[in-house]
Amino acid sequence: MRRAGFSTDVAVTNRSVPPPNGVVNLILDDGQRPSVWWGANTSIGGPDPHMTFTLPAFHPDVAIGETYHFGYNATYTGAYDQAYAFRLGGQLCDIEYVTL
Repeated sequence: MRRAGFSTDVAVTNRSVPPPNGVVNLILDDGQRPSVWWGANTSIGGPDPHMTFTLPAFHPDVAIGETYHFGYNATYTGAYDQAYAFRLGGQLCDIEYVTL
């Protein structure tokens, strides 16, 4: 069975950077297009595309040792591969990326 879409839960853990500005950046694999997201505001741009998630006002940053969850639904064409190059406050960060 060929899938044409997926749902993802992203758990971002801040292991070492001072509490950043609450911005998580990631790059989607070519052919993936997000359609719905939750737990953060987002903007999309660039050829890959790049996604920028901004944490909501009630949870504006991720403190050291803390984990924050957000997610999105997306469609894709071609072979599926997970997003990559997750950055929190400009620094590479630990993530758990689960495709549901």
